[in-house]
Amino acid sequence: MKVLLIVSLVFFAAVFVGVYAYNSAYPDKIVLQPPYAYVPGDMASEASSLVFVFVLSLLFFGYSAPIALGIEAAKYASMISTNALPVTHAAFILPAMLASVAAVYLGQGLLKDYKGEGNWIDYAQKSAYYMIAALVIWLIVFFGRNYIPL
Repeated sequence: MKVLLIVSLVFFAAVFVGVYAYNSAYPDKIVLQPPYAYVPGDMASEASSLVFVFVLSLLFFGYSAPIALGIEAAKYASMISTNALPVTHAAFILPAMLASVAAVYLGQGLLKDYKGEGNWIDYAQKSAYYMIAALVIWLIVFFGRNYIPL
């Protein structure tokens, strides 16, 4: 499970740096619209972003977490590099990562329970802790980002 989390975070960083570097170097910019309705600064859009990462990461027992984080990395990198999104919105990356970690814990716990190797409730408890942390940080970022002087 730790390998899956590390792969997800490394993939996120690689996609973010790749898209940002490409948009900084070439005149034809990559502009990615995520597969859900996203309007920067809208509370429902930002919440749907967090739900998207959790749900997509939970698919296939957590093995799709790199895909979910890759899509979010491309979204943030393309929107920040084209000035469609303020830099302060990059703080939403941390709750998205925590939501992905929560989904991986839950998915892997369900898979281990299915195989008879463990109890999914232990993993669900860890997943709930990470998801609660993601929601708290998301609320702090959403309501506090306007007070950061950048």
